[in-house]
Amino acid sequence: MLPGARLRQELLETLDVDRRLERLVAALEDLVRHVRGRNPKDTG
Repeated sequence: MLPGARLRQELLETLDVDRRLERLVAALEDLVRHVRGRNPKDTG
């Protein structure tokens, strides 16, 4: 599972490091949920 082209381009063009890291963290959390096979709405 790779981020879409639009997200990859946005990360490349975002100069605000905090914003870039926030997007990266969100993408990594989505990836972890996908790998674990969990629904994003599941919390426990």
